[in-house]
Amino acid sequence: MRSEYERHLRETLPVPLSDEDVAEILAAFMRSFSSCADELRGLLDGTDFPAIRRVTHALKGFSANVGAHDLQSLALSLNAAAHAGDSIACASLARDILDLYDRYAADLTP
Repeated sequence: MRSEYERHLRETLPVPLSDEDVAEILAAFMRSFSSCADELRGLLDGTDFPAIRRVTHALKGFSANVGAHDLQSLALSLNAAAHAGDSIACASLARDILDLYDRYAADLTP
């Protein structure tokens, strides 16, 4: 998985990146994802729609930056469920994002 995001960063950013630059970007991505995952753990009942929308806004932004399309898609779906007031879908999608976080942490954390 790491090489997929490294390739995305090298292809989409307008400046050449060193291996250290890529590593720092991915580390920043994981710090942001970790922070959002921590917040989502407190929102698993799926009823705090404004808080869920705030978290999904952050998730959508930084996932797009590194090409984490699976995370971006889940964040978009969670955001839509929060806008619709669907607590059941919100709870389910939040758990899906937390599962995805565990997979990313295993693959991207040194």
